[in-house]
Amino acid sequence: MRKILESDKMFFGGLFLVAIIVVLGFLFLSSANKNSRSESNTELLVRGSSHILGAKDAKVTIVEFSDFQCSHCARVYSVISQVLDSYEESQVRFVFRNFPLGGNQYSIDAAVAAEAAGKQGKYWDYCGLIYENQTKLDRESLISYAKELDLNIDEFEKAMESKTSKDAVLMDVSDGEKLGVAATPTFFINGVKHEGALSFDQFKEIIDSELKK
Repeated sequence: MRKILESDKMFFGGLFLVAIIVVLGFLFLSSANKNSRSESNTELLVRGSSHILGAKDAKVTIVEFSDFQCSHCARVYSVISQVLDSYEESQVRFVFRNFPLGGNQYSIDAAVAAEAAGKQGKYWDYCGLIYENQTKLDRESLISYAKELDLNIDEFEKAMESKTSKDAVLMDVSDGEKLGVAATPTFFINGVKHEGALSFDQFKEIIDSELKK
């Protein structure tokens, strides 16, 4: 009887050891997959070609997916300016991504025009003009904004027609869809998703919390 009991102990002890190995292996794989997903999301949120304000190593990164014809996006654009004025560049950086919605007639054209203006170093100025004139985003108006910024119009129009400008917008849309963006504005603050036009106080609360970590 004693020998049988010892054999049973060895058997169950072996099963217990196998179970531990299986659990540890599962946890390791889960952790690896989680890290992989995290790195992938980071790549989708900020591209090398993305339009960025602030330091690369800022502790807080705000990524916005926006539509130039969205009234909520226009309203929050001024809030973002207030946020950036309230923090050091080393603390907060802002990344703007295009997400033109299908129901808005001029959203894609406006996004491409902004990319074209960016070729001449006037991306942010041009974005501001678009948001101030959301009811006038036909081609003639988009060109008039370029003139207002003293851009080379020939170069601007060529850039508007270029595949590079259109591809930049389409990449933003593709990344947004993969990240689950379905409406504008959608923000990712240090990777955490927030939908809707946040107020300055809401931004401040989230940013201050991140800066304390």
